[in-house]
Amino acid sequence: MLASLAVQTLLVAAAAASPLVSKAGNDDDVPRVTIKNSTLVGVYSPGYDQDFFLGVPFSQLRIGDLRFRNPQPINESWDGERAAQKLPPACVGYGDCLYLNVVRPARASPAEPLPVLVWTYGGGFIQGSAADLRNNISFIADRSAELGQPIIGVTMNYRLSAWGFLASREVADGGDSNFGLRDQRMSLEWIRDNIAAFGGDPAKVTIWGQSAGCQGDGSAVGSSLRCLRALPFEKLNAVVNSSATLRTWGPLVDGDLIARSSHQQYLDGSYLRIPIIAGDNTAEGTAFAPKGINTTEQFRDDAYARKLLDAYPARSPDDCLPNLAPDYVPPAYPYGSQFRRVATA
Repeated sequence: MLASLAVQTLLVAAAAASPLVSKAGNDDDVPRVTIKNSTLVGVYSPGYDQDFFLGVPFSQLRIGDLRFRNPQPINESWDGERAAQKLPPACVGYGDCLYLNVVRPARASPAEPLPVLVWTYGGGFIQGSAADLRNNISFIADRSAELGQPIIGVTMNYRLSAWGFLASREVADGGDSNFGLRDQRMSLEWIRDNIAAFGGDPAKVTIWGQSAGCQGDGSAVGSSLRCLRALPFEKLNAVVNSSATLRTWGPLVDGDLIARSSHQQYLDGSYLRIPIIAGDNTAEGTAFAPKGINTTEQFRDDAYARKLLDAYPARSPDDCLPNLAPDYVPPAYPYGSQFRRVATA
């Protein structure tokens, strides 16, 4: 995880330093949007011909006594204009992080509202952010415009690890649970109330995400919640990221936001009947494939059925991973000489 967080930190830093150039000349050309509690000043991207509104808050800060609590709507307004020109910090152990980004075609108008695509990043509920370059929705918005079907794209942060999914009886007794998922919902409520000002249609919102959105487990702790809220961030974050507590954090059935298991809700018909688009990620097996497989015998012994050996011979023409160079051969250690074969299967 530490290596992953280091990579993410570099990506966030690179994103924050990326050139976002306001429209040259008249200051009146700088994109501005008036929402319910402020006027936002964004930035124009000439490369994509898009307006960016970055680091827009959608919830009160989750620090101090509000740590490990459900998100709450913003309860203040700002006089004058508020800059929305900088990517927000990641929610990996950071309380002041509940911000979102809005990307729109430069000539979007509330008079002709566009469909809205809301992206939720994955990362096993322990990493990821709306500032990670891999989650830059400008590419999708640009492609949509090329196809003659322009959209407005939104990416949001949500709390991760223990910060977003701490669970105990004491937390539940306070009426709080699944903070990270509730952050996502809070951002959707903000979008419902404000996206029309950007030229988006609040009645045409598609929720789109990857990986962590369809998994979860129960987590528990035994320390006093009051103590945890009072601890300095640095000390608590060190414990959260220590080897003793490093684990997969995620949603749990709380009888409220998640009433019961999704399997049971499906069986008794208690689910929303809305359209769903399902997809997959090319070559995502590289993230889960076991390393150190060097022979066919090891491949077989690693619980793979014999039919997989036939479907993926050692030199199969399909044994190609697009996220690796075509002629790239992973080193024997720690990957194993048959890593491409294993990951493809």
